[in-house]
Amino acid sequence: MQTWSYDIRNWYPEEGSPYVGNGWIGGNLPLNGHGGPGHPYPASLAANYQGAAETFTPVPHWLNADVRFEGRRVRPCFVHFHKVLDLKEGTFSTAYTDSESCVRVETETFCHRGDPALSPYRLTVTALKAGRIGLTLRLDRTPCPEPASVAAAVAADTVAWQLDFGDSERRIAQGLRLLRAAPACPAAVVEEGQAVGLHVEFERAAGESACLEVAAATTRGADPRPAMRAALDRAQKSGYDALRRAHAAAMARLWEGFDVAAEDPFLERRLRGAMFYLTAGYREDVVWGGTPSSLSSKVNWGNCVFWDTEFYMFPPLLLTHPELARNTLLYRHRMLPGARANAAAGGARGARFGWQSHLNGSGHAGPFEDEIHVTADIAYCAWWYTQSTGDTEFMDRCGRELIAEAARFFASRTAWNASLARAEIHGVIPPDEHVWDHYAGAPVNNSVMTNAYAAWTMAKGAELGEGLATPDERAEWRRLAAAMWLPRDEARGIYLEYEGYDGHPIKQADVGHLFFPLLVTRDADAIRRNVRFYADRERETGLYLLHSPFVYAAALSRAGDAAVVRRFCELAQRNATGPFEVPRESNYGGGVCTTAAGAFLGLALYALLGIENTGDRLEAHPCLTGETGRLAVSGLHFRGRRWRVAAEPGADQATIEPL
Repeated sequence: MQTWSYDIRNWYPEEGSPYVGNGWIGGNLPLNGHGGPGHPYPASLAANYQGAAETFTPVPHWLNADVRFEGRRVRPCFVHFHKVLDLKEGTFSTAYTDSESCVRVETETFCHRGDPALSPYRLTVTALKAGRIGLTLRLDRTPCPEPASVAAAVAADTVAWQLDFGDSERRIAQGLRLLRAAPACPAAVVEEGQAVGLHVEFERAAGESACLEVAAATTRGADPRPAMRAALDRAQKSGYDALRRAHAAAMARLWEGFDVAAEDPFLERRLRGAMFYLTAGYREDVVWGGTPSSLSSKVNWGNCVFWDTEFYMFPPLLLTHPELARNTLLYRHRMLPGARANAAAGGARGARFGWQSHLNGSGHAGPFEDEIHVTADIAYCAWWYTQSTGDTEFMDRCGRELIAEAARFFASRTAWNASLARAEIHGVIPPDEHVWDHYAGAPVNNSVMTNAYAAWTMAKGAELGEGLATPDERAEWRRLAAAMWLPRDEARGIYLEYEGYDGHPIKQADVGHLFFPLLVTRDADAIRRNVRFYADRERETGLYLLHSPFVYAAALSRAGDAAVVRRFCELAQRNATGPFEVPRESNYGGGVCTTAAGAFLGLALYALLGIENTGDRLEAHPCLTGETGRLAVSGLHFRGRRWRVAAEPGADQATIEPL
């Protein structure tokens, strides 16, 4: 079985459409592989938030070609259908015979990992009977918001436009250039409705082909057109084959040293696929948090940055691509002025990061901004990153400030219950926001996950805050952290999701997060008891967001419960759509959710292999059963070295060796 690619020879529903991306631009691919009229997908640009409202704005897709034979639009016959998503090289190809057996259509495309503005494609049409083949290449604004202004420019082999969505500093320039036509053929400019494009026609005998090699370029800025034209000129000079080789070389650098070897080939491919989908939304030269929708065309949740970044996408990136994990924290550090303004607006001190954020740090979630736990999540990851990488320069320049400002915020939001001599946090929405909109109907007091991570943040802020907080302030942080109340049901020996929790069904693993990545107790029985109780409450909803199996499995790995870790791994693998195993949020939810890709990778690394990377050395407590089989992951990063971690079923020790 080939585990570096998805090689598909059957039709699949639209929701199974895969996406590609290079950390700057990305999008889903249409079923026929090339689009045409009715193409449903726009493309996404990293952090393309426009205007004062910072509205995420998709842009026209780079690949949108209409194929006609004798003037009639060809329609795929899904019996003669072939698609390949090459995970290693980052290319997507489609081939089909039309329903009337007139032509064979083949398309290949990629978002250039080394030259991110460029998204080339090659379209080849072979006549199965003599006739005229017509090909129209388009940039089409139809699936996108209407821009405030459009400035189009056309030439013999190029169409381009500048789209202004009301933000003079973030205009979009796009260009489409025909690099080569074989046989050579002049192109006619097409301007129709909301599209601009190029049209070519060929008379072909049966068995003869027509091939177009095309480059699209997308740039952003106050005047993005020079950069767009320069990108197209680079593409013209290189040609399609050289662009493809350069892209494959850049993808090789992205994958360099990293590999998964699993006894179960389906698990092996799913893990490689999860890494492909996760890294499609990140690149080293783009400082951004990333979003649950990544750079797919399925723009969900306003394409905001959520706490998903810290607790579901960050953990696998930390071990596999620490430079990308660092960027997510640099993004948060850039937002500190806005986070301070958020705190001040709510009458608090320090910095409160938005539950949904874009560019300036303000929150975009309305009442859900009461999910203040995200601020502690960011602080924890700043420390976790430094522990795993040894990057003390980051901690000195950014990490300590993030942690201290978060500690200051939580100290100002903490109430002292004098009658019970304990610290409490009131008026919050727990990470499980269904508490607010399905059950309590209002913010609650003492969300156990919020309190636990707030206490950790204040304690760590006191430890690391010299020079950033006064001695009295740090002493107060220590006092509040030590006295923070975590609600419990002592009779059942479980933590309560929040004060007054009555056992209702839940949406996700708040209490599970007490045992990963934080660990409030090493008592294995207590971990099992809490996970079992809350996993059953989540099962009542039928939802099972993929990040819950990750958290529960990582917690149970610390308790040494391999059999149940295996069951959560099986549950997590349901959250993949179609033959390309596109990650989705839940076992019945639609749409792309890269949170799920990160969570599945995290489950393999932190639960199946049981990796621990917060101490002075890399450790592991594997939880593999015979059904799971052997598992090894190579190229992991820890303290400036690359490592291989491998384990056998039933083993309580892993092989950890430097590379």
